[in-house]
Amino acid sequence: MLITSYGARAVNDGKKVAWLKSSVKMQWVICIGLCPVLLVGGMGVSVTSMFANFVAIPLVGLVTVPLILLALVIAMIYPPASSWLLGIADLSLVGFIQYLSLFSDYSSITFSVDSLSLSISISVLVLFIIVFPIWGVARFWAVSVIVLLIAFRSIPGSKKDTEFVVLDVGQGLSVVAVNGRQALIYDTGPSYRRGSAASRSLIPYLKAKGVTDIALLVISHGDDDHAGGLVELESEFNVDRLVSGEPHRLKRGDDEQGRSSAVEVCSSQLVSSSEWYSVQFFSIVKVSKGSRLRGGSKNLSANNHSCVIRVQLDGYSVLLMGDLEKKAESLLVKIYGRELDSDILVAGHHGSKNATSRRLLNVVSPDVVIFSAGYKNRFNHPHPNTVSRVNDAGIGHLNTATDGAVVITKNVDVTKKDVDVTKKGVETIFSIKAMRHQIKDFWMY
Repeated sequence: MLITSYGARAVNDGKKVAWLKSSVKMQWVICIGLCPVLLVGGMGVSVTSMFANFVAIPLVGLVTVPLILLALVIAMIYPPASSWLLGIADLSLVGFIQYLSLFSDYSSITFSVDSLSLSISISVLVLFIIVFPIWGVARFWAVSVIVLLIAFRSIPGSKKDTEFVVLDVGQGLSVVAVNGRQALIYDTGPSYRRGSAASRSLIPYLKAKGVTDIALLVISHGDDDHAGGLVELESEFNVDRLVSGEPHRLKRGDDEQGRSSAVEVCSSQLVSSSEWYSVQFFSIVKVSKGSRLRGGSKNLSANNHSCVIRVQLDGYSVLLMGDLEKKAESLLVKIYGRELDSDILVAGHHGSKNATSRRLLNVVSPDVVIFSAGYKNRFNHPHPNTVSRVNDAGIGHLNTATDGAVVITKNVDVTKKDVDVTKKGVETIFSIKAMRHQIKDFWMY
């Protein structure tokens, strides 16, 4: 791309004009050339990327990086000079970040492309435009970009099959079901010092799928590893309904943005359904007299305030436990019993040894158990004892820490399984894919 961009300099122009024209052309080539990759990956194309890169590429390439490399070499000879050079490099980045802040209020363009053949065709077309600049260059490229954007814009929401995904968000939980332009979400994953799992995984996934509306958002409870991305998610999408086991602990965005609708307290009396999903709510906060967990919020831990839901999708069911622990699990089973029966169980508390008891496994009787945990996390989740209980019950299991995101769809051919993790001899109506073993988009890993 860079070589091509410098190929057609105007001979008669002055050097400064020629340099400016070639520089602008280079940025245009980079912007257009990366469009298919960014759009297909769900990352979006910034409308101000050309202006940012016009400063970023020469600044970082000619100033920042050379200064850092020179500082590393001089460090062995004269450390004070090395520190001075690193200071200058740091100042160059500080200034650049302030420059980027000018564009922070501009949104990116995002589209969805699920067809690999279409993605390749568009990429080849863009490459052809770059390498063979026929017609009036500016006019041809502008028309081509408009055509491409219209083509991209027609695709989101065209796919009506429901896709259920337990995203790989590290030591946390974020689960999403998508059908057309709508989504159902359970938890948003953790926040970080900069950003959150929602901004790095959940939101890019939703945008890549063409989602425009979140029909139901359930935040199991207020712990950060489950609710850390709520602010970012509400700033990007309209949330029709929000339910939580701990509404008072949720960090919300500004009410002025019109996105902070009231939060409903999780209760077994709640109902949520549409033409493509049905949700049952379970809570043990208000329990019968005599229980050791009696007393509601005063005696219950935050984990045991978790809003448990059972989701029905395309003929199969998924039970989501939040961070519910062993004693609370026992009470849940005692109160609701066979209502908890589900095909898939997303294990409570990331597979803690104090969760996913034998009693729960017997009542739920899942074909598959999914653990959402961080790779080599300090809590040793999922605990070996919990995994043993699942194995002893003859139930297959997956772990996002080692298998990546787990994608579940309706299985049109029950004789074909993408991942054989179900009970022996059981034919399921759902298909499971472990994305760590597939070639897929970045947020799946």
